[in-house]
Amino acid sequence: MTNDTTNDKRGPDGRFLPGNRPPRSPGRPPGANGVNARAAHLANERLEDFLGKAADVIDRALDEGDPHVATWVIDRIRPPKNADFVRIEIPSDLNTPQEAVQAAREAILAAGRGGVRSA
Repeated sequence: MTNDTTNDKRGPDGRFLPGNRPPRSPGRPPGANGVNARAAHLANERLEDFLGKAADVIDRALDEGDPHVATWVIDRIRPPKNADFVRIEIPSDLNTPQEAVQAAREAILAAGRGGVRSA
C-alpha cells in the first residue's frame, strides 16, 4: 500500500474515521465455556454422587476401627479449642417447637444487647 492510496476507513493521520465499525466476527460465544467452567459444571452435576462415595468410605473406615479417620471426623465436628463457649440458661419445660423457637429468639436478642458473656 502506498501513501497515495486513500483508505475510506482511515483519515490522513492513519486513525479510524468517526462512525467506522469493525467487521462482525463470531468471536467467542457469550457465556462461560472455559475449562474451569466445564469442570465446575461437572462437579455440580456429580456432587451428590461424590459425597455419597465419600460418606461410604468414611463409614467403612470407621466400621473397621481406623483411628486416623475417627480423629479426622472428630476434628471436623468438634469446635476449635480456642472457641469461646457461652452458657445460656434455657427453660427445661419446653414442650413445643414454638417454645423452643421463642427461647432461641430470646437468647439471640440477649446476645445482641450484650447480655451474654462467655463462660
